[in-house]
Amino acid sequence: STSQGGMLFGGFQKERFYRAAQPRWRDLAASAECAFVLAAFDRLATPDDGPVEVPVDASEPVGREWSLVYDAPGFGAVLSAWERPGQVSTADRDRRFEVIWCVEPEVVRDAAIVAYGIVERVAPQVVEGIEKLLARPLEPRPPSLAQLTDLTNRMVAYVAGAGSQAA
Repeated sequence: STSQGGMLFGGFQKERFYRAAQPRWRDLAASAECAFVLAAFDRLATPDDGPVEVPVDASEPVGREWSLVYDAPGFGAVLSAWERPGQVSTADRDRRFEVIWCVEPEVVRDAAIVAYGIVERVAPQVVEGIEKLLARPLEPRPPSLAQLTDLTNRMVAYVAGAGSQAA
């Protein structure tokens, strides 16, 4: 289980990938202090029942990635995957990604700062107050074995069930 009050950022390549995972992301956003998803949306949207939808251009580096960043007191994780080049005509289910994930607090915070920077550049009107969350002191204690096991099990189940559809 994760801590309450975290910052949640999700990166999706295309809007349809986010829409397929939207119910899950609404649930995740409900326990976060702030939540954003980045994808090739047509426009900025701030739904009451889900994360802020931030449009990013598909030509930007983030347009070839999917990611999840969760930075909360007591626990954080970052998962990032980038699509291997040369798969323009490859079916979604056959696309291949290179993936990294980490729970080290400094790495998670760096990823949150990068994600915040993208949101701030694209939609500065929706980032009020996030600087104070990014300035929270890092908690140096490592996640518990139970937290790591839970996270790993969720990631493996998700990747096995969703393939390359979404973050």
